[in-house]
Amino acid sequence: AIRKAREIEPYSPLYSQAQVDILRWSEVIFDIAQGRANQEDFAGAIAAANLIPQDVNSNKVIAQKAAESALYWQLRAKRQNLYQNYLTRAKKTINPHHASSYNQAIRILRQISPGAREHLEAQNLIRQWSKQIYLIASHRAAQGKYQQAIEAATLVPIDSDYYQQAKDSMMRWKKL
Repeated sequence: AIRKAREIEPYSPLYSQAQVDILRWSEVIFDIAQGRANQEDFAGAIAAANLIPQDVNSNKVIAQKAAESALYWQLRAKRQNLYQNYLTRAKKTINPHHASSYNQAIRILRQISPGAREHLEAQNLIRQWSKQIYLIASHRAAQGKYQQAIEAATLVPIDSDYYQQAKDSMMRWKKL
């Protein structure tokens, strides 16, 4: 519709209405783009924003907002991809019998920003993996491998629910 309206010549009696329509449709397209961005469909948001004509005088404000938003959405898409890569890399780092691999994976996940969609998953994995580190340490202690148990327990993150248990257990294991 915008393409057709742009074909109307300035001397045509329909020109003014065409310009009004182009502006209105551009605003609708921009709303669609923002809706897609709000759903974190950044590729769809950028594609919609790119439909807004840049060369129509009455449309300059919308076109500029769309262009600026598209740049921002590109950055968000890159960050989102980066955070997905962090999740993937952290999961691949895990070696089920090595507490240090869980600790390393947790360090990778801590790079995911609190506002990111992947943050909740990262926090859940950090909790699970902190527990796993403590369980590895406890298992080693149950086998009488106290020094290895202590080394594993030191890897439990300080902000973990299991940190105090690990600290208390290390005190007991040092006495054995």
